[in-house]
Amino acid sequence: MSRIVWINGELVPAEQATVSVFDHGLLYGDGVFEGMRIYSNKVFRLKEHLERLYESAKAICLNIPMPFEALVDATNLTVKENGLEDGYIRLLVTRGSGTLGLDPNRCGNPQVIIIVDKIMLYPTELYENGLEIITSSVIRNHPAALSPRIKSLNYLNNILAKLEGLQAGCVEALMLNHKGEVAECTGDNIFVVKKSELYTPPLDAGILAGITREVVLEIADEDGIPTWEASLTKHDVYVADEVFLTGSAAEVIPVVKVDSRKIGDGRPGPITKRLNELFKAAGDFDDSPAREPWMFRHYAAASLAACFVATTVQAEPARPRLRDLGVEVGVFAPGPLNAITDVAGVRVGHYTLIAGDRLRTGATAIVPHEGDLFQQKVPAAVVVGNGFGKLVGSTQVNELGQLETPILLTNTLNVWEAAATLAEEALAAPGNEAVRSVNPVVGETNDGYLNDIRSRALKPEHFRAALSGAESGPVEEGSVGAGTGTRTMGYKGGIGTSSRKLPPSLGGGYTVGVLTQTNFSGLLTVAGAPVWRDFGPKPYPEHDLSSKDGSCMIVVATDAPIDARQLKRLALRALVGMGRTGADFSNGSGDYVIAFSTSELVRIQADQSEQTIPRLSEASLTPLFDAVAEATEEAILNAILRATTVQGRDGNVSEAIPIERLKDSLRRYGAISSDDE
Repeated sequence: MSRIVWINGELVPAEQATVSVFDHGLLYGDGVFEGMRIYSNKVFRLKEHLERLYESAKAICLNIPMPFEALVDATNLTVKENGLEDGYIRLLVTRGSGTLGLDPNRCGNPQVIIIVDKIMLYPTELYENGLEIITSSVIRNHPAALSPRIKSLNYLNNILAKLEGLQAGCVEALMLNHKGEVAECTGDNIFVVKKSELYTPPLDAGILAGITREVVLEIADEDGIPTWEASLTKHDVYVADEVFLTGSAAEVIPVVKVDSRKIGDGRPGPITKRLNELFKAAGDFDDSPAREPWMFRHYAAASLAACFVATTVQAEPARPRLRDLGVEVGVFAPGPLNAITDVAGVRVGHYTLIAGDRLRTGATAIVPHEGDLFQQKVPAAVVVGNGFGKLVGSTQVNELGQLETPILLTNTLNVWEAAATLAEEALAAPGNEAVRSVNPVVGETNDGYLNDIRSRALKPEHFRAALSGAESGPVEEGSVGAGTGTRTMGYKGGIGTSSRKLPPSLGGGYTVGVLTQTNFSGLLTVAGAPVWRDFGPKPYPEHDLSSKDGSCMIVVATDAPIDARQLKRLALRALVGMGRTGADFSNGSGDYVIAFSTSELVRIQADQSEQTIPRLSEASLTPLFDAVAEATEEAILNAILRATTVQGRDGNVSEAIPIERLKDSLRRYGAISSDDE
């Protein structure tokens, strides 16, 4: 029986299906594709595959010339016409016919082709006895060259590694990324099992977001197997108890030897066998109720970059910022976003980890500018309000007056992993090959009331996600990133931000932006109104001073051309703003301000032995002092207002501040009127 191929809306016999020799998919590998399985006449995870196809196409500016649902129908129709109960689908979209040249704009209509056939990637005995693989000398494509998350028609990177494996007598080969970490195999994702826990490289290791990988993570989680996305080395693979690969064509296949090293006892392990059985029994086809992908069942996206929130936490209506209540603090107007990102070039990214009933933590990254920060350092200063904390890198910042890495905020016991990640990122950057010293800057607050802080659950890939996801534009606030597990003055705290734009006639038109990670005690005061009197907390709870501890990290950015000494003066005034909110700077509080200038006039070039740096006069600083105090006060209050209720370890709960009660209190003290709602 001849196979039937769907090509551009027509079903034709396979031998009659043709494309132009001028198609850029043929000439340059310019296109995208998906490989899908058919089980019992149904396409396995069809919609997930097509979502990835459309994302790949969007990433290379390729317009798929048909709606999503139409492509779903076309795929199902092609499967039906071929009459295969079990089989394989190759769906590809090419750029279309064009000229002999790279210009994609000269191509005609993109070509959509759906092929259905049988496939057996590996012999049956290898599923029973396991694969032997080697590590290829061919590294996975650098994400800055071609993202491995794009499933493109250009598979030469994988093919070269495959050839190396075949020449060594192996049908598959392991590929490392540009950092020497484990990425994936030439056509499959890789998993390792150690002490009954399952590990797989994270997406930012330079891998394809495999659909079968996702399914395996789902079923492992449902089966009670602890699952982790973690950076892996060859050593981790060599000493694993079990190793297996996953892919649409490969399904789940064990690996028993890597680089001539026996894995475990040299036979497929019990967890591999168990997951293979569960995968075969999954029965989760396109007409079944859709389940959320694994990463979104553990962590549902809270921002487009890399900020995740658990699905076990019910979504709440959007909570207001301070100005939404009709409260304006200070005399200066905010920037367009009323955020630290109003300072041109500054970017912010979050990663929020909420898993099970014990992990409530995360990371927040603040990136001063888009260039290489090590090569183009910014003047900076650190001020200590109360030094019960672990601000990594602060002594060198104050000694040299400069910042040479992004700033990461996280929980107290994860600062060292965060610092190591920043150092690794700086050392790996092009042009830094000879660098032998890096000063990462990491701030923290202790989220141990809500989070199992002793588990130190945040890993390098989580910090990289915050860094790579850093964006300009609006900043997510509240129970997110490094503010996921924090508490402030009796209520849920979190991340907050605000800015001030000075008028040209007074402050030179410069902008000051502030971001806060709030986790401190005190008597909540809003725009001078002592609202703590109406609903707590008590100034000194009887026989319990534990609630009097906490910390606050304040990051100040400005585009004003000021040097490190002047930045220290600016940072001191941020503590004035913190004090206005009712902070008590208790014995156990770690209260720090990190301030930097993004002005290109004052940047410090790594390769210059002498520099003449212009700066503002001292008399010009007063408006900036007022602006930073105002922005800090508002950022802290935004953190409290935007934070949502969080329940964490041991059933501990931190309640969001009740908005209506707060409004009533503000009215009582005249901070707002009934007309301001």
